[in-house]
Amino acid sequence: MRGRFTRDVTIPYLVAGLVTLVTGLFVERIMIVWTVGLAVFFGLRWWLGAM
Repeated sequence: MRGRFTRDVTIPYLVAGLVTLVTGLFVERIMIVWTVGLAVFFGLRWWLGAM
């Protein structure tokens, strides 16, 4: 009974941890791409404006 209870509690925590990890990596990647994209966009705009 006790072993089953621990397993039933552990699995959702493992799943939640995995989801958090994957989401974290995904969000981090989006943020990096977003930042680089904005930097390139504004850099190009500034460069074209300076020409």
